[in-house]
Amino acid sequence: MNQLLTYGLTATTLLWIMPAGIRGLLIGWYAKKNGFSMTARQTVLIVCVSALLVTTLNTGVMYVDSKLYGYYSYAYVFGAMAIRYLAGVLTAVALSAVTPLLLRVMRERMPAGEKPEEKVL
Repeated sequence: MNQLLTYGLTATTLLWIMPAGIRGLLIGWYAKKNGFSMTARQTVLIVCVSALLVTTLNTGVMYVDSKLYGYYSYAYVFGAMAIRYLAGVLTAVALSAVTPLLLRVMRERMPAGEKPEEKVL
């Protein structure tokens, strides 16, 4: 939504939306593979991996976008990569801390017949 609201529909809009979509698909696939009942450790793992993947994909999209629109500079695209990965790791840590709590609350609020089994560390 931020991409659309900030820049409107451009030639690279789908590229900018793609990393977040891939994150959702990856986490959803992993959760389904585990019967939607993951341990806190599994949740932390998939959230961290997906955050780092999104950072990598966003860097690739920034490269393509900058080449297409003529503002490419190695320093701009790759110079702050370490900072972007650090931000990605911090985001992953924050999401990893919050996600298990949210899942616990959601499980508690689900009707009794629909609750998945909860695994223990």
